[in-house]
Amino acid sequence: MSQGAISIVFESTRQDRTCLSIAYVHERYGVNTLIILHCSEITSQNGSHSAKVAATQSWQAARRPNPVPSGEHPSCETSPRERRSLARLVQIEAGGWGIMKALNDAFINPLLISRGAGPLALGIYNSGANLFGFGAGWFGPRLAAKTNSVRKTTIVCLIFGRLTFLALALYLILTAQSSVPVLIALIMLWGVGEGLVLPLWSSFIAGMVGPGQRGKWLAMRATAATLSTVPFMAGLVVVFLFATREDALPVAYAVASAAGLISLVMVARLFRTFGEGPIPPARSFRALPDEPGARRFLSGVLAFWFGAGFVWPVLPAYILKDLGAPTAYFAISQLIAAIVGVFVQRKWGKLGDERGARRVLFLTGIGASIVPALWGIIPYWWLGFAVELFAYVCWPGHMLGLTLRSVELARHEQDRSSLLGWTNLAQGAGASISPLISSAVVIHVGTVPILFFSAVLRFIGILIMAAPSRTAHDEATDSESALS
Repeated sequence: MSQGAISIVFESTRQDRTCLSIAYVHERYGVNTLIILHCSEITSQNGSHSAKVAATQSWQAARRPNPVPSGEHPSCETSPRERRSLARLVQIEAGGWGIMKALNDAFINPLLISRGAGPLALGIYNSGANLFGFGAGWFGPRLAAKTNSVRKTTIVCLIFGRLTFLALALYLILTAQSSVPVLIALIMLWGVGEGLVLPLWSSFIAGMVGPGQRGKWLAMRATAATLSTVPFMAGLVVVFLFATREDALPVAYAVASAAGLISLVMVARLFRTFGEGPIPPARSFRALPDEPGARRFLSGVLAFWFGAGFVWPVLPAYILKDLGAPTAYFAISQLIAAIVGVFVQRKWGKLGDERGARRVLFLTGIGASIVPALWGIIPYWWLGFAVELFAYVCWPGHMLGLTLRSVELARHEQDRSSLLGWTNLAQGAGASISPLISSAVVIHVGTVPILFFSAVLRFIGILIMAAPSRTAHDEATDSESALS
């Protein structure tokens, strides 16, 4: 839906000067673009007026969000047909991204272990991946503010990241014995490209609908991301059953890189369809959110992810070596995750819309806190499927809750990506230190004490993150959700 309007604005710049501007405002999908058609400066000198024509047909670089009444959203003005078309594009993009991410999550640790990586190398990888991946999210909105374009920043960073991932897949295919340092370097570079985009793209997707619909909309995208992985994971399970680990892993990463390139094409198409989106304001590292609720939330995220990071470098080796699981276990595990995600994503999204993001965070955080303790008590690897089932019910809701809560705490639409960036930075900062610690101490204390310690830290973090105290912004958000 497109429409235009002519605006005539008089602005006094000094006591003896007045600027006359004639502008055309073009609206598409709730984003206004201001086109300056004519600008004149009227100067008053001794009672006489002289006008100077300054420019015609010039574009203003910034895009401005369409002002709408409270409780409404610009995207609500699109027709049902346009909304369905937009949803299909989002689902295809999410499907490609979901395949790439799920395959890497499933196989990166087994890949490094198969190439001879020890506990220290796994700790360095997990620490660096979280620091550069999530930590880069803080720089994404600042980079978009400097380039004055969310679209250009997102596409350029994704091109860098996806081509790096393609180089990783080609490296695995062309070399029989891959170097662990090269693998870690490539995967970290890919993480930087993805991390820079994460808050920008999450904000862009969340801005497509109003506050009362964001939970379902984000859950729809997450469901598409998980559902698309089912046939690929099922096929890879078969591959791992009949092929060696060294032969199957390059196939998995080749599929993942192709899916990532498809997602990149859909990102560019979504920007052409929906528009640029609000450009985040440029702020320094010291510009922490000043709202107490936001600071408490970020403190909880830091504590929770500090505890979560203890598990990642030691659990895969524990499953493979101590419990004796085959490599196919990780493919089957991700297949379970995809199937479970199809059913639970929409439930968490609906709960977020109806009861708020803090309720989702609290329930899923408690569940995610129990998971490492369960791993510490099971005696056989095949019981891990039950633990994974429980974990995959909780983790999708936790990730969705983080996004929803960050969006809720943003005071203005332009602040969404900045607060999402701070959330990513808190995740990365917390999860970048603990993997190194656990990799160093696992030799002395074993894996099980680390698993229980992680459970305690996660529980403390979620109590801080989802504290029941409310802010004025929470009340306004709940009111808007109730009216929707």
